[in-house]
Amino acid sequence: MSSQIAVTQHQSSGGEIVLWKAPSDKGSVEKLLGVLASSTFPMAKKESIVEVLDYCDARGIDPLLKPVHIVPIFDRSLGKMVDTIMPGIYLYRILAARTGQYAGKSSPEWGKMVTQKIGNETVSYPEFCRITVSKIVDGKLCNFTAEEWWVENFAEKKDGSPNQMWKKRSRGQLAKCAEAQALRMAFPEALGGEMTFDEMEGKTPSQEKIEKSKISTTALSHDEKKKIAEVWVDKTIGKIEALTSHSELSDFQKQGRYFECVKRLEAYPDLKAKFDEALEKTLERLDTDATDEEFEKANEEF
Repeated sequence: MSSQIAVTQHQSSGGEIVLWKAPSDKGSVEKLLGVLASSTFPMAKKESIVEVLDYCDARGIDPLLKPVHIVPIFDRSLGKMVDTIMPGIYLYRILAARTGQYAGKSSPEWGKMVTQKIGNETVSYPEFCRITVSKIVDGKLCNFTAEEWWVENFAEKKDGSPNQMWKKRSRGQLAKCAEAQALRMAFPEALGGEMTFDEMEGKTPSQEKIEKSKISTTALSHDEKKKIAEVWVDKTIGKIEALTSHSELSDFQKQGRYFECVKRLEAYPDLKAKFDEALEKTLERLDTDATDEEFEKANEEF
């Protein structure tokens, strides 16, 4: 059987993929803005909806399909919330389909279900979700598989426990993350590297930006530095308590940021004691739950 696959693109009768264009006359634009304000983006500011219209016009995508989301993000330089346009998983699907190379995706493959206390909540969640996106390259079917772990993706509340969405839809939220990652892997030129709203939902994008910008803390007071350390300790304890094996803990501890933050705790004995106690309890739990083979392997690695 030949490995070559016929590629079919959805095209107009003229042979070109039809791209959506925003209306040019002012009256039609105002009508469209009104429809978007009343149905697709209720409560959004008009200027933000205009940005959506411009974004969709540039990409040639109908804004009524809601391919993007309007997300308020705190801007430190301005000291206020600013509306930002973020792509949704539907935009990813549309752009992938437009390449004419998208050949569908697999059903989600799930890791085992885990019931664990995280923060102040007891939650059940799948260990991981694996999704494969298929792409036709030079007539051949190529697969791109993404595996996303729940403990690395869930959105947290202040106490470190998952928010309501990630607690209620533990599978659905993780599946969107895995699909988005697989689509980015398969179609890098069409999608780039920007995270989708579905992956960031319930998280605070401003915190992500602050963390990645490596802002100097030399100008912060001792209390401010300690507050940052407290947030890290609470979040990390929640993640450690969600781990289910020595290998997961080992992988988690190998992260560069883990070592960096543990070192900083030396300046705060009370926080270090809290962190060490949680880590010790987790190790005791993992030792109790481990099989003889897993326990011996953990001892060898230690």
